Amino acid sequence: MPGPVIVMVCTGNSCRSPMAAGFLEQLWRDEVPATVLSAGTSAFPGTPAAPEAMAAARELGADIGRHRAREIDQALMDEATLVIAMTRSHAEWLQSRFPESGGKVLTLGELARGDAGPDIMDPIGYSLETYRQVAAEIHTLLKESRENIKARL
Repeated sequence: MPGPVIVMVCTGNSCRSPMAAGFLEQLWRDEVPATVLSAGTSAFPGTPAAPEAMAAARELGADIGRHRAREIDQALMDEATLVIAMTRSHAEWLQSRFPESGGKVLTLGELARGDAGPDIMDPIGYSLETYRQVAAEIHTLLKESRENIKARL
């Protein structure tokens, strides 16, 4: 892929990381010349985004209806310029599994607020209202991390 590649990572690649990728594309479409992808540490490849994730993302202006889950792998890590994990445990897993790529792995909370920052709760199995809250948190953290993300590309 030409240019920088940003990969959002969560567990199943059906809720948090697809919403984050959709929001990043929607927020910075004309400003950040990067390919934005998402993947999971334990995804079922080909699974669509959770209906609640699609609804919550749509309410904030992102369409993730065409998303299909994929697992993070070496090829995707090699392509990535920046890998944004939804939790500290995702970041630690990525850094241990792909040690040569560890320098490009940060959490969304770290990018937005420094240090460890907040982890993004997994909304799977919860109500649409919980998905809305998680979506709003991701959206806010992406806005807060704009300059830090751009500086890493």
